[in-house]
Order: sequence, then C-alpha cells, then structure tokens
Amino acid sequence: GYKSMDSCKNGIESVKKNAPEAVTEKQD
Repeated sequence: GYKSMDSCKNGIESVKKNAPEAVTEKQD
C-alpha cells in the first residue's frame, strides 16, 4: 500500500486517468 496520504492521492489521480473504474474498487 501507500506509505503516505500524498502518495495515495497521486496514485489515485494517476489511476483515475487510466482506469476510473479501478479507483472506485480500490477505495477502501
């Protein structure tokens, strides 16, 4: 997983552009 909230946010933003559906599934 991500070590910090900042990294998590950046990761989600990247995934959002590539696979928006994945973001909804990855959100715990």
